[in-house]
Amino acid sequence: MFASEEWAKSLYAKKSDGINVQLIVLSDPKFWPAIKFCLKCVIPLVKVLRLVDGDAKPAMGYIYEAMDRAKEQIKKNFNDVQRRYKPILRIIETRWELQLHRPLHAAAYFLNLKFYYDPNFVANEEERVGLYEVIERMCPTTLERCRIDLQLEKFEKPEGLFGKEMAILTRTKKQPALWWESYGVHCKEFQNLAIRVLSLTCSATGCERNWSTFDHVHTKKRNRLEQQRVNALVFVNYNINLELRQIKREENGDSYDPICLSDMESDDEWITEKEEPCLLEDTLWMDIHECFEVNEEGCSRKRKRGPRNLNAKKKSEKKVIEVEEPEEIVEVGDDEEDVQEDANDEMILQDDEDDNFIDLDYGDDFDDFD
Repeated sequence: MFASEEWAKSLYAKKSDGINVQLIVLSDPKFWPAIKFCLKCVIPLVKVLRLVDGDAKPAMGYIYEAMDRAKEQIKKNFNDVQRRYKPILRIIETRWELQLHRPLHAAAYFLNLKFYYDPNFVANEEERVGLYEVIERMCPTTLERCRIDLQLEKFEKPEGLFGKEMAILTRTKKQPALWWESYGVHCKEFQNLAIRVLSLTCSATGCERNWSTFDHVHTKKRNRLEQQRVNALVFVNYNINLELRQIKREENGDSYDPICLSDMESDDEWITEKEEPCLLEDTLWMDIHECFEVNEEGCSRKRKRGPRNLNAKKKSEKKVIEVEEPEEIVEVGDDEEDVQEDANDEMILQDDEDDNFIDLDYGDDFDDFD
């Protein structure tokens, strides 16, 4: 960039701040290693934030595993050297435990069949405790809790519809909540709990929602919209985005893993990434009175054609006329307008009889007199 002509011609190249930045980037030997270090730490976390704050699907069933994969990726980025990655993981775990980690995350991870039926899956104490805490909070009666505990055995084995061939084939293809809706009918209480948990969404409001539909709809210029209308706009745009994303993936024939780090771009476009707004920035289109306001004064202003001046001109073997049609705006009533138009028509017809034109090209304005 600093070697380009655009930079040399820009005003920043002549200012002291621009010169200092150029010297740092081109001359400081510590600058690029520091940038590389930051990218190794941040890129896996940014991908998790995109998952959490995106609109692809409810992220509750994936956030738990996504955080584990992000930490593993950070370790690999530093070649498993503890003294390099441990300070970074300590910061992540502190934030995760104090502000982000909840029993719902562990329960959703346990109920997500994509992970539960994986051969490498092992349910540890934290995930089990999270599941039973969610059962106690979301199920009001003791009878319902006991039924869920008994039905849990069918899910673990699996038995019934859980073990059918179609259920096995669609474990990694259907969204978890939709899978439970299809194959959990024989465990009604457990099915209801799983659908409720897996349908929950996550939020990254503490990290600014740069990719959410609501953020584009509810801008500063549209912050006076009624809540019902805002919800409707978000609903429509959300579903449009889902449909377009799914169509694009089907056309490419891709199998998409929403939390697989290798399926996401590894460059740093997120630094300058900015999506196009889902709606126009102009707010007047939402105001019905502004859009459909009728000007009563304009109703009495009629458009009237004045007399035409026909000047014939020869060109090659045909006569061509130049038509000048001065238009003026006059205010007339309905009866007066009809009388004036009749008089103009008679005048034009009289002129046509007096003039002897042969092979004249009258143009489109004279189609009414053919």
